[in-house]
Amino acid sequence: MSLARTLLFGRDRERSLRAVAVGLAGLVVMVFFWNAGRLAEDASDLLPVDVVGTIAVLLLAVACVHAYTNDGLVVNWGVVALVVFGGTVNGVGAGLQPLSSVERTAFGLVAALAAGVAVGTVGFVLGAGARRLVDPW
Repeated sequence: MSLARTLLFGRDRERSLRAVAVGLAGLVVMVFFWNAGRLAEDASDLLPVDVVGTIAVLLLAVACVHAYTNDGLVVNWGVVALVVFGGTVNGVGAGLQPLSSVERTAFGLVAALAAGVAVGTVGFVLGAGARRLVDPW
């Protein structure tokens, strides 16, 4: 497999597919989390941590682990984007102004793309860089 293909999609196809499955599961969990009786608002009131910030840190950790074990920059982008889309499609982060379903979807796509590229790239650099430091060959 070529170096460029490995860096973009990963060394192991099965690991890449598992990572995408994790992203899809995250999308489903986020959709239900932000819709289930406004569970997220209750969690924000009860928990001493910021829920959105915690999710961002967890996504960075998932991207780092995936890059460490398999490389795959595009896969990292996809995993992060799927989870972010699951949260933002419900209007989370859109402020107090009500949005139509088309506006929510557009907002979700833009936010997912931006977060996927930003967090996925940082996770890739940290994870793949750590692996190359530990095992340069």
